[in-house]
Amino acid sequence: MSKRLWINISYLLSAPIFALLAFSILALQLGDLIASIETILIAVIFATILPSLTVVLLKSNHNVTYELIERELRPKPLALASMSYLIGAMLLHYLDLSFAAVVLMLCYCFNALALLLLTLRWKVSIHAAGVAGPVTALVLLLNPSYAILYLCLIPVFLARLKLRRHSLSELIAGTSVSIIVTFLIVELLL
Repeated sequence: MSKRLWINISYLLSAPIFALLAFSILALQLGDLIASIETILIAVIFATILPSLTVVLLKSNHNVTYELIERELRPKPLALASMSYLIGAMLLHYLDLSFAAVVLMLCYCFNALALLLLTLRWKVSIHAAGVAGPVTALVLLLNPSYAILYLCLIPVFLARLKLRRHSLSELIAGTSVSIIVTFLIVELLL
């Protein structure tokens, strides 16, 4: 397969795009159209746009691609993303839209912090974490049938390996950490 295909898969299954999918699935379960739309809008702003902006700013300042290939460039965007998720969670809570959406946003916040700590020493896969964490949250918050979405990890693993962005151990680490952190946050809050 062509390199362009693997790049497209990486973009399509990136953490900000997958966040939009996860929050949309969750929001559509609310049964209230206005609350669903508000939840999705908050997710677009705080889980997709703002976390992506830090990478865009780094791109212009450090001549990097959309992906933060260098481990040393990852802490600042992860810290800012974590703050964005926390603000999103507070807004969701304040507007009393969906407790499940608050929990999901907090899962994103704490996963970003865990990845931040790990990335100080090791370049774990944010792509893998960006799929594994939200899927775990959907399974725990909504229905075990959402486990089928773990299959999205297959193209993520293949793309990241084919593009030589990560080793298998970095992909497994990103996946594992995100599943564990998400499980702990959901269990703690529920």
